[in-house]
Amino acid sequence: MRNKCVILVSLLILLISTFSVFSQSDSLVIESEPDGAQVFIDAVLKGKTPLLIPKLPAGEHMLVVYKEGYENYVTTLTKTDGTVRVELKRHRGSLRVSSAPSGANVYLDEVYKGTTPLSIKSMAIGKHKLKLEKTGFETWLEIIEINYQETLEVNARLRSVNNLSTEVSGSLLIISEPADARVYLDGELKGEQTPVSIPKISSGVHELEINNDGYLIYYADVTISSGKSNMVSAKLIKDIYWPMFRHDSRHSGYINTDLSSNLENIWKFQTGAEVNSGIAVVANSVYVASQDRYLYCLNINNGAIKWKYEGGEVFSSSPAVIDGVVFVGNDDDYVHAVDAKTGQVKWKYLTGGDVSSSPTVVENIVYVGSFDRFLYALNAHNGAVIWKYAVEREIWTSPAVSNGFIYFGSIDGYLYALEAKTGTLRWKYKTGGAIKSSPTVYAGMVFVGSDDGYLYAIDAAQGTVKWQFITDSAVKSSPAVKGKYVVFGSDDNNIYAVNMETEKLIWKYQCASDVSSSPAVTNEMVVIGSWDRKVYSIDLHSGKLLWSYVTGGSIASSPAVIESKVFIGSRDGNVYAFEEK
Repeated sequence: MRNKCVILVSLLILLISTFSVFSQSDSLVIESEPDGAQVFIDAVLKGKTPLLIPKLPAGEHMLVVYKEGYENYVTTLTKTDGTVRVELKRHRGSLRVSSAPSGANVYLDEVYKGTTPLSIKSMAIGKHKLKLEKTGFETWLEIIEINYQETLEVNARLRSVNNLSTEVSGSLLIISEPADARVYLDGELKGEQTPVSIPKISSGVHELEINNDGYLIYYADVTISSGKSNMVSAKLIKDIYWPMFRHDSRHSGYINTDLSSNLENIWKFQTGAEVNSGIAVVANSVYVASQDRYLYCLNINNGAIKWKYEGGEVFSSSPAVIDGVVFVGNDDDYVHAVDAKTGQVKWKYLTGGDVSSSPTVVENIVYVGSFDRFLYALNAHNGAVIWKYAVEREIWTSPAVSNGFIYFGSIDGYLYALEAKTGTLRWKYKTGGAIKSSPTVYAGMVFVGSDDGYLYAIDAAQGTVKWQFITDSAVKSSPAVKGKYVVFGSDDNNIYAVNMETEKLIWKYQCASDVSSSPAVTNEMVVIGSWDRKVYSIDLHSGKLLWSYVTGGSIASSPAVIESKVFIGSRDGNVYAFEEK
């Protein structure tokens, strides 16, 4: 009996040992230095390092290890067991410091680095304390911020203790045609109406933006010379089209036109399935993406089809038409670039998930989100990745671009602000619910809705909330802004107009069902759709109904407006065109 027990115990030990070896050989361990990094396998978040992943299926898998402040580690796994050790590299930037006069001692975070002029390479990104000292001059002190793969230029003007002038600045005069445009320098509002004169600008390169409602935004890099007067004269181009979701890169939803309150349906075009996406209108063509897997180009006057392009799956993304190319996402995980005249594909970029986000195109860069939890910056000419940024959950929203920053929301409930050139995080703000509303940027604020029922107004530079307006349900509609009016819809069946500065309700209009459509705003009115199947035209100032039209299905699509025409899609599969009688 004793021998049998010994045999049984030995067999049990052997089985446990065999199971242990099998378990270890069938598991994958991901370690990183430093730890606490997020691990994505085939674009699915698995956890944080150190991480044990059991029973990974055989075959190739894409591994991404991500930690804020570090470069992404990306590789293809061919083995599904063992240990992968990753040493993450910190995001680095560099610094060049000059001073007038030169020869000042430079201290970085209280550590002596040398004398000006001085270059410091491979610096950790983030904020640092920079101090300059020179005998006979006041100590110069500033908190600087180093960004990923950028060289920060600091030109310090030292002040003599004897009040001797050591000026190293210039001035800038900005003139625009037409006048009365807003002027931003390095993202800071410098004047509400051109012409604008800006004195005492530090010498070096500065980013200029000239913004006038009804005109395309004027961007320029301006070099300021020490002790000199500089001038920029900008001829603004009339904005008469609706080229992308929410009209422009800031997602204003506003177009400078006097639309009639007396509209009639002039044509409708039947696609093969629901039309939930927004519509783009450029020149004499209407571009619409349908859930029947086709992207259509239609004649603006009669709705006749010019061409159609087949995607791999349904289209939920809205098209953007820039420089003769249509950019659009598809549920086949690709971002598609299609020739606007012929409908022939120019390039496709494969992400790791559905692309319901609508592309925003600025200065030959396509910004778009994916269900694989990355926001992408792609080269508009060939689709090459410039950078990508990972978040916790899927990205449904379309990114807004303004003053060198990208703003977008995610299902993780955060509103993110990134550096447009590098994808470096500037700030993020946590709301109380998933964000399916695309943000709008205006007058130094970002407006965005959340499933927690609030519309948020957030400081665009700092990421701090200025106010929040409560509704009775989720806010999926993307806000439009015109003057003091912030207009948006809610799943509580209401359309709201809120004062941008005071957050007070100006008016609300009740529909018969949810309002997830995003409004288009003209000089005098609001155009928007509802799940009650109606298209509404509402007076911007009073909130009174001017006109409505019943389609054959619920409306989630957002309207496009140019001159005297309105275009919108419906879940009955039609694209509707309206014009003043």
